[in-house]
Order: sequence, then C-alpha cells, then structure tokens
Amino acid sequence: MKSRRGLSRIKNFCHFVIFQIVKRTLKWCDLMILALVPDMLNNYKIDPKKVISVTNGVDLDITKPFRTYTAKSEFTISYVGFIKEIRGVDTILSSANYLKNCIPNLKVVLIGYADLEDQRWLDLSVREKGLEDIVKFLGELEHDQVLDEIARSDVCLFPFPKVKQLEYIYPIKIFEYMAMGKCVVATNLTGVRRIIQDGENGFLIKPDSPQEMADAIMKVYKDSNLKKKIEKNALMTVQRYSWNNINNKVGQALDSLIKATVTRGEC
Repeated sequence: MKSRRGLSRIKNFCHFVIFQIVKRTLKWCDLMILALVPDMLNNYKIDPKKVISVTNGVDLDITKPFRTYTAKSEFTISYVGFIKEIRGVDTILSSANYLKNCIPNLKVVLIGYADLEDQRWLDLSVREKGLEDIVKFLGELEHDQVLDEIARSDVCLFPFPKVKQLEYIYPIKIFEYMAMGKCVVATNLTGVRRIIQDGENGFLIKPDSPQEMADAIMKVYKDSNLKKKIEKNALMTVQRYSWNNINNKVGQALDSLIKATVTRGEC
C-alpha cells in the first residue's frame, strides 16, 4: 500500500512538472492548433488570437452509413473502445441488466482491447448479472470490421466517466457512430456536448448512470420514428466534421501565419 501511495505521489509530481513546462512553452508559440474544447486553456493565459480550435473528425469516404445486411431479429447495442471498468463498461453492463427484461431480443456487443485482468472482470460481471446470452465480447477487430459491427447496431454507446482527462475530448468513435447513421447515447461531457444535442442527433446522459442509459435506449426501442429522426440528424451533423473540412481549416491558418511572418520579414 505504501509503495502504491509513493508511486501515486511521483506520478502527480511528474504531471505537475510537465504542466508547468507546457504552460511556459505555449506562451511563445505563434500558432496553437487545439483539438480539445477551448475552455481547457483558461489556466494557460494564451492569446486567443494565436489559437485555432478544431475537433477530431471522420473520413466520410470509408464510413458508409447504409451497408447492406440481411434482416436481423436482435436489437443490438454496441460499444467500441478499451474494455475497462474505468471507461464506463460497468455502466453498460448495469444498463443491460435493467433492459434484459424489457427488450427480449437484446444483444450487447463490446469491441476493443481488454487485458487479462479486464477480461476476468468482464467475465465475472457478465455472469453475476446473468448476461451470458446477451453480451458478446469480440475483442480487437480491423477497422473495417468495426464499421461493419457499427452498421449492424441499433444504438452505439459512449459511456466514459466524468474525469478531468476526458472532459474536453472530441471522441472519434462518436463521429464514426454518427457517420454510420446511428443513434448515440453518450455521457454528458463538455466536449461531447459540442457534438450532440440531446434528443436531436443523439442522447446525453449523466456519467455513471445506467438507469439513464437504459431509459434513452428504451426511447429508441419503443419509437421507430424517433430512431429515424435521430439517425437522420446524426448524418447531417457529422458532415461538418469531415477530415477534409478540418484539414482545410488548419491549412488556411498555417497559410495566414506564413504570410504574416513573411510580411514582418522574419523569413
């Protein structure tokens, strides 16, 4: 226990040192490309004129929203990412426990890496909740296979907890879910809120709230018109998050910086 506390203190000290170095260095930059919510820069005292804010994005050429499959009888919920309790997978399992008696054809598909410890945790949790016939763990897949699994899904999940290092991110998995024309149920984090409008192009839920997750999924299960509306709006929303649009924005900012530098005679 003492050694763990010691390692934690060393880790926190290293984070503090890195933060101070980054904070001092960024003040000298001519242009900062920020792929996080701008609010995270409040403590850095950087001139906003030097910052170009972009999101992550999606390749719309490879994410085909309407791949053709034979009709399926299951109602499928999918999650793509690390299979860890701290990534919110426990919230998914608890939500499935609520839903198993409400959706008789429920399937939960988990896609992503899990080490041996996490696999043992997953197996135990699935058995304890009686979800052996519902939860399907596929492990790591090639990207095209992941897209196929998303295409087969009715609802896709982003269950991350509310922690500082995740609060301001723009998750690529959400963009890919939306580009595949899927209903997304996601944790209401600052970065996610800039992508999803609750009830319009997806659903936002409180962190660590399996009941809210289950409630959102039930709305989609019961109301096919709502499901179609969310899917349509998700496809419309994601068009502005294509990598082409994002790359053009960055390219224009770099061109402006180069021209300004030449004008000042610094090149």
